[in-house]
Amino acid sequence: MKKLFFLTALLCASVMAFAAIDWNNYEWLGDGAGGGAYSNKYKIALASGQAVVNIQKPGFADEAGIYTTFPAGIISCTLADGQYAVQGAGAVLYLSAFTKQETEVTVVHGTGTCVFTVYYVDGEASSSGKADPELSLNKTADTLSAESPAETFQIIPTKKGNGAISYSSNNSGIASVSETGLVTAVGRGIARITVSLAETDDYADAVATLVVTVTGPINWDAISWLSGSNDKYKLVIDPDIDNKFGGKKIEGENLWVGFPSAVFGECSIEYSALGAGVSFALSNFPQKTKNQFTMVCEGITYTFYVYNDNGTDSATAIENVEVGAKAIKIFENGQLIIIKNGVRYSALGNEIK
Repeated sequence: MKKLFFLTALLCASVMAFAAIDWNNYEWLGDGAGGGAYSNKYKIALASGQAVVNIQKPGFADEAGIYTTFPAGIISCTLADGQYAVQGAGAVLYLSAFTKQETEVTVVHGTGTCVFTVYYVDGEASSSGKADPELSLNKTADTLSAESPAETFQIIPTKKGNGAISYSSNNSGIASVSETGLVTAVGRGIARITVSLAETDDYADAVATLVVTVTGPINWDAISWLSGSNDKYKLVIDPDIDNKFGGKKIEGENLWVGFPSAVFGECSIEYSALGAGVSFALSNFPQKTKNQFTMVCEGITYTFYVYNDNGTDSATAIENVEVGAKAIKIFENGQLIIIKNGVRYSALGNEIK
């Protein structure tokens, strides 16, 4: 009886683990260039508007993956950073991202959302019956100053279970994070801190994020020069959307940026479009810090900052409506200084002695 009970329990467990997947309902993925060897392992359930699905390694990807297109330029994907590559409305989902037999993926694009499922025959059965770890943070957003001494913030996660927690920053040149969750302001900008909770035998894995806005001086080391042949210009793109663009470079006397698609709208400066690429004259960026411009693409407004190391310091008279006095904004060594009635103030309003 014990043996019979054991076999029955084992059979029920197997049915529970695999019954959710009816392999005959899904087509094998095509054997695109460079990926034919994998086409007998992966199946997919497409979302509405999703198309051109096969396994390949196009030029913009680091490894072979599932290539698929969407109705518009891609904004975000639920796969982790480094597990996919984006080119306009097309994406390669790296095969290394799929270790489970069933993985749901959500892609947000310019006109909506696609939710689809990838099936991997050789993967482990999808986690089921595991408790929700209920991961939460003491804050989901914070503002820190990079003025010396730089401000810090301690992330305090709350969770269920004993899963290990790890921390990462999508731009450590703006805000860094230690192994224990101490966030430190490094340079002006916006960074996203990801808190990951590992899966255990009893609890599923989980991810939570914290958006950190950093004020104060610019960390020039966190900004890449646009071209090795031109060491005057730097371009800042929000790191959360930077991988959505098809490149950025200096071409003669112009700055070229490859956008997610060729559906352009209003732009704050003059531009010339060619396909999904847009060219801006460098004469639009005369200041050292910071030349700001915006571009609307498929209804989404993108904001960019261009820094010209050979430009002039920005000095602009502004009206203080509260007291009717004039104030002057200048940049010294990458830091904003406000001079009002002969007194110097930092960007945070602190008097500079």
